[in-house]
Amino acid sequence: MIIHFSAPRESLYYGYGFKVNVELDENYPVTAPIVSFATKIYHPNIDYENGFPCISALENENWNEESSLENSFDYVLPQLLCQPNFEDPYNTEASELLRESEEEYEEKVKAMCVRPMRRRNRYAEGKGIEGQSRRYINTLKNH
Repeated sequence: MIIHFSAPRESLYYGYGFKVNVELDENYPVTAPIVSFATKIYHPNIDYENGFPCISALENENWNEESSLENSFDYVLPQLLCQPNFEDPYNTEASELLRESEEEYEEKVKAMCVRPMRRRNRYAEGKGIEGQSRRYINTLKNH
């Protein structure tokens, strides 16, 4: 499934909208979902080519009964966008650039991230998961 995700206000990515691929196996919610950004994003902890984030909270060994897809989009991914982790980068170029020059990093983020389409400005609110995506996740919780 594709989840429409908007970056939090506190992040450099605010105003950008992202499509995030989510794969759930038959053991969900016992096992973690497989999450990847379908929309290109320049970030130290997200592989620019395949969109996979480096987030321990989304690994099976750290996933537990209190973990949820909704929590991942409301807290885990927004925190990742607000607080990159230099210790474990997937994108070493982005990590090194951010360490060396925040200004140059910000310019590169703006150059490499795609703005949402003007006619559908649903991403620009900075509220995490959007409308229909949130409703779908809520139906998963009830099963």
